[in-house]
Amino acid sequence: MKEPSRRERIVAALCERMLARGFAATTLADVARAAHMTPSHLLYYFKDKEAVLNACFEAVTAQIMEGLAGLERLPPRERLDGVAEYFFGGKLLNKNDMGITLEFFGLAVHNKDLHETKAQFDRIVKGWLAHMFAASGCRADLTPEDAAESAYAMIVGLSTSSFFDERLPLARARALLRDSLYTLAGRAVPP
Repeated sequence: MKEPSRRERIVAALCERMLARGFAATTLADVARAAHMTPSHLLYYFKDKEAVLNACFEAVTAQIMEGLAGLERLPPRERLDGVAEYFFGGKLLNKNDMGITLEFFGLAVHNKDLHETKAQFDRIVKGWLAHMFAASGCRADLTPEDAAESAYAMIVGLSTSSFFDERLPLARARALLRDSLYTLAGRAVPP
């Protein structure tokens, strides 16, 4: 396995510090220390803490998109289960990952660069979901794009709910998403 680049170490350090303290409470010095460098050395790679944040969010979104692309190898009708398993099977997003992702989403409201990265990510995921519904089918009263919009709303909503409500474990969120995807596809939910 190859050694992570300095930029990758900095991004990983920000994620680590965000888990521990949140973005607002994390200083550039905290990130530099966690990446085993000085703040001035870190600034050689990124212009400021927000640039590291954007790179971190881009890395997370790239990881998610890579995972969705991996679902392409499944037959179209099996992708519904694959999507639910991918988002709520515990492999992609554990409780910590959800916390960071939700913090990214919140920070994107006022950060122009992060806002654009988030908007682009939303378009890509919804496009992938629309492609999935076009291939596997969707209810007659929905377009694949409408089904994708609803599915994405379920993914984001269930992510938020399962993070904040301990009465909604990942397994239940996965089952709810799977059942909703089947409903959107106009298919009977398997037992």
